[in-house]
Amino acid sequence: MTTKRAYKLQEFVAHSAAVNCLKIGRKSSRKLVTGGEDHTVNLWAIGKPNAIQSLYGHTSGIDSVTLDASEVLVAAGAASGTIKLWDLEEAKIVRTLTGHRSNCISVNFHPFGEFFASGSRDTNLKIWDIRKKGCIHTYKGHTRGVNVLRFTPDGRWVVSGGEDNVVKVWDLTAGKLLHELKSHEGQIQSLDFHPHEFLLATGSADKTVKFWDLETFELIGSGGTEDTKSLLPLEMVEHLRNGFGSKGQIVHVEDIKARKAAFVEIPDELSEITKAALKRIGINRLYSHQAESISAALSGKNVAVATMTSSGKSLCYNVPVFEELTKDTDACALYLFPTKALAQDQYRALSDLIKGYEASIHMGVYDGDTPYKDRTRLRNHGRLVISY
Repeated sequence: MTTKRAYKLQEFVAHSAAVNCLKIGRKSSRKLVTGGEDHTVNLWAIGKPNAIQSLYGHTSGIDSVTLDASEVLVAAGAASGTIKLWDLEEAKIVRTLTGHRSNCISVNFHPFGEFFASGSRDTNLKIWDIRKKGCIHTYKGHTRGVNVLRFTPDGRWVVSGGEDNVVKVWDLTAGKLLHELKSHEGQIQSLDFHPHEFLLATGSADKTVKFWDLETFELIGSGGTEDTKSLLPLEMVEHLRNGFGSKGQIVHVEDIKARKAAFVEIPDELSEITKAALKRIGINRLYSHQAESISAALSGKNVAVATMTSSGKSLCYNVPVFEELTKDTDACALYLFPTKALAQDQYRALSDLIKGYEASIHMGVYDGDTPYKDRTRLRNHGRLVISY
């Protein structure tokens, strides 16, 4: 199994006291809202160090926070049980809602309608109509606090997980309990839905994650550290077949035998500066597919490379690009990656490689978070620009 590297994208002090909750907006994936023990809700643009807005009004710590689908409204529940609703465009409180008798520890907007749900340590789940300015339904059934809740993607149900170890599915149209999922042995801490299938995942203090089929309400899989830590590959396949894959999701299993790597010497056609740069980062020979693709690219051919993860595909294009950049001082290159994380990862790898080149190769990442002065420098002098 290949382990992918993770890196710290950003770190900042978000509140003057503990950060209790946060939510990333799903519309832009660029807005972050946080709630703190300092009674404040802060709105951030991911990648920026300073808050866009600070929302005040609560008189106790913020225990839950969420954004609506349009990223215009923010709802925050406090330790007092009060919920406040802010309009970000008008930068003001538009609703102050009371009704919970204890900490409001979970809030979630309906995916379509002008509703949101809240769960509290008072054991109640409430549905609020933003237009009517009040609670339109209270669901009672949990015997302890409601830790987490989510509307189903189709908006028909709301699912809650409690400190009583129970997951409850509520029918919004009928206004009643539809089903209870009782399998966890610890309080429910988290839950989420599969984006494309009618499946629910629940996480618990009992150290397990369980998967549920919401058409039949059957448990179809369970995982925990005790279940998988000592499983061999074939045992893991059987574990998946008997659990998550028991409904036929696994349709084919193929055993691909390990193969020895085929190495070749660094091609003589590469410049001495490139050879030295490769050796500087510890590469004294290439995989055969690297050498073949580099030679093909340098001869002017179009190249497509398909190999296993961590098999050195990046060098297949980096080496020909750097060869051209050092030979032709007017040449430039543009790298486009599908994600910001991959672009940043490639930038770091290229930074190591570029140190071995004596030629002046201005390189950088150009995206929405690039400072203005760096954008100007890259536009005017950039010879290798990375974006996504």
